[in-house]
Amino acid sequence: MKIEISVQEYFNELKLMEKQYGQEEDLYPWIYMLLQMAEEKKQDILKDWYSKVSIRDVHNGQYYSWKKARDEDNWKIRWELYKNVGVPDFAIICNNKVVGCVEVKMLEENLFENKPEEECEYTLETDCEKLVCILKEENVKKFLEDLEKDPECGGNQIKSSLKKTNNGEVHIIEVNSDKVETILKKYAGSVKPSIYVEYEENPLSGEEKNQVLGHLVKFGKVIYTNGLEFYLLTVETISKTKNNKTQYKINVTELANLTNSYENYKSGKANASTILEAAAEWDKLIAGLTKINWLAKPTTLISEDSK
Repeated sequence: MKIEISVQEYFNELKLMEKQYGQEEDLYPWIYMLLQMAEEKKQDILKDWYSKVSIRDVHNGQYYSWKKARDEDNWKIRWELYKNVGVPDFAIICNNKVVGCVEVKMLEENLFENKPEEECEYTLETDCEKLVCILKEENVKKFLEDLEKDPECGGNQIKSSLKKTNNGEVHIIEVNSDKVETILKKYAGSVKPSIYVEYEENPLSGEEKNQVLGHLVKFGKVIYTNGLEFYLLTVETISKTKNNKTQYKINVTELANLTNSYENYKSGKANASTILEAAAEWDKLIAGLTKINWLAKPTTLISEDSK
C-alpha cells in the first residue's frame, strides 16, 4: 500500500469536516493514512530491519465481543485494550502485543491546560489505581452469588456499593485487580471494567486526564492529536512512594503544529511563504511519526521507596 497526502489535500479535508460534521471520527481515516505513510517510510529506510506493525482502528470496541475471542493471543490483545480506561482510538500492535496507541480529539480542541514547549516533561502523582466492575442492575445479584462461591475469582473479598448516575442507580463491584482477568474470562459479557484515578495535578485538559494517562501507563507510548497539533507522550519512570502513591514522569514531545498554517489557508490569506511554511511543518510531522520506534521499550523504571 502506497499512500501520499499533501498538506493542501489535508487542509481541504479539514475545511470540509468543519462545515459538514466536525466530530473527531472525521479525522480517523486521515490519521490512519498518516500513520501508514510513516510506516512505509520506515520500511523503505530499514528494509530487512523493519518490523511490521498493525494499525487497528479500535475506537468502537464493544465489550460483548470478548465472548468471540478466538484464541489466547486474541484474548490478551482485547484484554490489554479494554482494561483500565478502556479502548483508545487506534492500537499499534506487533507480535500479538499492543506497543502503543493513538488518541484523537476533535479538531482544534485544547489538548493541554497549559500549552507545552516543543519538548518537556511532567511529573504526576496519583492515588493507587482502583479497578471496579460496573454491572447492569439485573445481573448484580446472581453475579455476586457466583463470585462468593468462586474462590478462584476472589470469594468473599468482593465489595459492593450503589452509585447514582444520570441513567439511574448502578452497582459498583470492587475486586482485587489481579483477579479481574480471571473473572472476565469466566463471566465475559456480564461485566464492564473501568478504572478511576484521582490526580493531584495533571497537564492534560478536562476529561482526558484519566483517559490519556491510562493509555500511557498501559502502552508506554501515545500519539495525542486534534488533527492540527501532534504530540508523542512517553512514560519515562514509574515509582511507588511511601504513602502508597504512584509517581509518573511523562515526556511530551511536539511532533508538529499545523494550527497557524491551517488558519491562514482557511481564511484565504495563504501565499507562497505560508504554503512553504505549511509544507515544511507537514514534512516535520511525517518525519516525527517516522522516527517513532514502536518496538523500543520505554525507559520505564519501577521502584518502591524504602519504608
